[in-house]
Amino acid sequence: MKKIITTFPIYVLFLASCATSVTGVKTPEGLKQDLTLSNKLSEGITKEDVIGVMGAPIKTDFDKHVEEWFYCSTGWQIDEHLVLFFHDNKLVSKTNYVVSFRDTKGVYGSCEKFIKMGNYRIPDDVVEIRSR
Repeated sequence: MKKIITTFPIYVLFLASCATSVTGVKTPEGLKQDLTLSNKLSEGITKEDVIGVMGAPIKTDFDKHVEEWFYCSTGWQIDEHLVLFFHDNKLVSKTNYVVSFRDTKGVYGSCEKFIKMGNYRIPDDVVEIRSR
């Protein structure tokens, strides 16, 4: 019984330290952004509203009247990515993709190094906006 009591505080500290590496925190393993927050986003909201929910993106890109915002979370052998697409300051589409260790040809590091790799694909509605 005494062993359980002494290890319990260590276990609680371990869980507390894991809980601190969430939304937008840079850890030694890479970037940890809470991509599940994207469930709160709907088409038509502004960039400012998105920042209020998701925080600042790690990278932005602009191509033919559409701006892309990138968010990511470094994982073990797979990095998760979220891309938000804006047209006229409004969210028009969002998509998720993953980049695996195989996609990076064995190179590892924080996920912001591997944007637009893996199974990244531009949604059809964004392709249509860009073709106008």
